[in-house]
Amino acid sequence: ARFSMPGNSEGLWYSFDMGPVHFIAIETEAYYFMNYGIKQLVKQFEWLKEDLKKANEPAA
Repeated sequence: ARFSMPGNSEGLWYSFDMGPVHFIAIETEAYYFMNYGIKQLVKQFEWLKEDLKKANEPAA
C-alpha cells in the first residue's frame, strides 16, 4: 500500500523524536528492485547521514 509520508519527504523514509528517542524508518523495497537503479538508495543514504548528524547535535 502507498500513502503520503509525514512532512515534506519525497521518499519512503522519515524520522521522528519521541522523548529522548530518535526513530528512523527507511525504505527497504529499494534494495530488492535494483533493476530501477540506485538513485533512491543514494538519496536515502544521504538523507540518513544528515538526519543522524542532526539527531546527535546538542539540544538547544
